[in-house]
Amino acid sequence: MYYPKNQIETGLYSRNDLQIKSTLEYYTGVYFKTSDGKFFSGPEPNVGQNLELIKPINRQQKVTADVSFLTPPPRADYRFISPNLTYSSLTNQNPNIRSYTPTPYYPILSPTDKMNGEFMRYFIKKSNENVYYEVNQSQVDRAVASTLYFPIPVNWVIRGKLEDVVRQNSIQIGAAEIELKIQGLGKFIGYRFGEFYIGWFIKIGYVYSNKCFG
Repeated sequence: MYYPKNQIETGLYSRNDLQIKSTLEYYTGVYFKTSDGKFFSGPEPNVGQNLELIKPINRQQKVTADVSFLTPPPRADYRFISPNLTYSSLTNQNPNIRSYTPTPYYPILSPTDKMNGEFMRYFIKKSNENVYYEVNQSQVDRAVASTLYFPIPVNWVIRGKLEDVVRQNSIQIGAAEIELKIQGLGKFIGYRFGEFYIGWFIKIGYVYSNKCFG
């Protein structure tokens, strides 16, 4: 890679502001910008890997990730509501609107969750505002029944190589934003794609031991 020094801007630093183009993993570290509008990791050309970086994916960009996780569990009828509906269109002359106030929820992992290495997280978004909540499964039906929220279930990975876990979760959140034409879900969770990470499970006979990484 060669760029004249007058065609690069160095001394830049990303705090999850950019993503690695090949993996969509959020990037933290130094990077430089070229005169043709591209971003690369590292302090300057030919120092480090120089991975190409991109701005976070948005609704105009395509993603090749598997978005099958957006399909709700078969026992629930979530009846997705368009996120573009306005408050007036939802409430005007509609006697079926039900009052509902979300109760914020912070997941607590069960032994089964830890053994499976993944668990379902349930987010809901207000249909007429860019407001998100994380709720437990029992609240999802109430939220949707109110017709003022729609659900965003995410199959959250917590076990494996840390970089793989972060990558999988970041792709799922990005895919959800594109599929549902929304913005801000990643920001809502603070881009903490390694949250709830528990490390590796190692099978020894019939006993599983867990090496945690905090």
